[in-house]
Amino acid sequence: MLELAHKIVELDKLVDLEAETIVNTGLVSGGSSANSVAPWAEARMHMSFNTADAAEKLAADVRAVAARTFVPRTVTRLTGGIRLHPLEYSPDVETLYGMAERAAAAIG
Repeated sequence: MLELAHKIVELDKLVDLEAETIVNTGLVSGGSSANSVAPWAEARMHMSFNTADAAEKLAADVRAVAARTFVPRTVTRLTGGIRLHPLEYSPDVETLYGMAERAAAAIG
């Protein structure tokens, strides 16, 4: 659990509110009792970003945190990845937005 705690602190350092890059480790669990060293721990996190470049950089930074070892003889396994890419501005996105706006107006 201590290894995971160190990693969460490092992940929090990746937050950049000005760039709207968010990392939130919102679900943490582990251990088998309050009176023992936790033999396992896990966390689930959510990341938000505005551009594909920001997503790739953030993913690389998260992998770097996962690769670091803070507590000797611990092992970290990182799973998952970027599932939802940001909808960056483009003329096609502007067209899509206009279509959605007109459809919403038509149905009230």
